[in-house]
Amino acid sequence: MLILHPTIKSVECPLFDASQAGAHSLKQYDIYSIGNALLDMVYEVDDPILTQLGLKKGTMKLIDEKNHAIILQALQNYSPTYACGGSAANTAITAQMFGAKAFYTSLVANDTSGRLYYHDIITKGIQTNLTEFNRPGGDTGKCIALITPDSQRTMASYLGITAKIDTSIVDEVAIAASRYVYIEGYLVAEEGSRKAAITTRKIAQQYGVKIALTLSDQNMITLFRSGLDEMIGAGIDILFCNELEALAYTQTNNLIQAEEVLKKISKQYLITMGPQGAIAYDGQISRQLPEYKTNVIDSLGAGDTFAGAFLYAYTHGMEFFTAVDFANLAASHVVAKLGPRLETKEASFIKAHFSNQ
Repeated sequence: MLILHPTIKSVECPLFDASQAGAHSLKQYDIYSIGNALLDMVYEVDDPILTQLGLKKGTMKLIDEKNHAIILQALQNYSPTYACGGSAANTAITAQMFGAKAFYTSLVANDTSGRLYYHDIITKGIQTNLTEFNRPGGDTGKCIALITPDSQRTMASYLGITAKIDTSIVDEVAIAASRYVYIEGYLVAEEGSRKAAITTRKIAQQYGVKIALTLSDQNMITLFRSGLDEMIGAGIDILFCNELEALAYTQTNNLIQAEEVLKKISKQYLITMGPQGAIAYDGQISRQLPEYKTNVIDSLGAGDTFAGAFLYAYTHGMEFFTAVDFANLAASHVVAKLGPRLETKEASFIKAHFSNQ
């Protein structure tokens, strides 16, 4: 894998912010993350299969159990790889891997997939509400991720038991003990999970916990725009999105216009743009930070990794734009291979790179 430094120097401020570092010891968790717990099933496919399955490249489509089975039947000649995923889980795992302390809230079923999912989460050192007891019946959710030769990822998600997420899974004590809550935009698709997201935001506001939210996918905006507005409420602290999501949510034609709208709903925001790097607004100025050059294999997990790396860096004393640069480097590593997560050795390399600056 080839990783090159950006040609534009993006770091102009000190690496560490004393005010961030000083607050770090006051909370038990850096991140309280809430989202859909889905077992990822990753396939490498050619473009025609997307047309056959009625899937739009680069987006996520919600499917029911029947269509989940139909898609698996169509993919029977392909061999998948498996990973415990879901956007918020991948973000929490990334942050924890770098050294953050994360709490993850979701719902899994009392089945083999649910037990595997729970074991994966706790072996990563993450605290969670996914206990071994009192799990409901049904199926743990699945996400079929199709990777085409152009490295785009297209997803079909069967929510399974996560369709029954409601406010009962929200942990007020853990939220109060956190520095940030991280809310997955995919929660907007179901009434119960949307209410859980709104409750999480309100509890965070009550305890002075900062709120980060990701728009997650363009389809979520197209189908559930009013629900996302409810989740954001009067405003949040950090918004994560990609370029297409920013334009879709703000209903604008270019990012200059989109940024003006985003400033009204979020104190800070980060817009990822793939090969063009990321646009970041720290509350005062907006800056585009270049990508780290790499050979892209699979874009699955890029946004989740970016968010997790940023939240780790920012909660551990890095200046805002330095944290964005850190996140860009992390994302460049995860897209250079199959799968949604970094390896431990990659996380160590990235941390060492910034420690040596």
